[in-house]
Amino acid sequence: MALLRGSLVRCVSQLLGTNRACQNISTMSGFGLFHLALWHMDLGYFGRGLLGSWPQADIGIVLWSLSVSAGDWQTSEKLTRLCTIPEPAILSATWDRSAYAMEARILRPLLWFGLLEYRSEKVGNSRFEARHYYRKAALFDRLLAFDIKMDFAKGPRH
Repeated sequence: MALLRGSLVRCVSQLLGTNRACQNISTMSGFGLFHLALWHMDLGYFGRGLLGSWPQADIGIVLWSLSVSAGDWQTSEKLTRLCTIPEPAILSATWDRSAYAMEARILRPLLWFGLLEYRSEKVGNSRFEARHYYRKAALFDRLLAFDIKMDFAKGPRH
């Protein structure tokens, strides 16, 4: 716990300045820690370096997409396709690693914060293989609200 608190104080002190960090670390709200974790910390460690920083760089788009599409139980593969912006390297690879990166960098941290719910189902008679399902928890909509405004062009878009 002390190690986690120490690294959190260092990260907050870089963001806020050294004098304010120690004062604010004890009063930091859950949202502050959530914002710090998803926007300012490198979650690539949890994905073991798969696909660089993808999809964490697009976290705002991913969270909005999850708010729209994760109302019911969805697999991590389907949420990856619905909620992320694919890169050409991801689509042209032999092995699709995007669902693993999404689960490690986005879905599991949201689960740890209590914003998602999780369940798994075994696949066939396999001892180790399971399908992972996620959906929004009640806290998701209470913590995150999106005010999206669309600017529709009057003429053709192309």
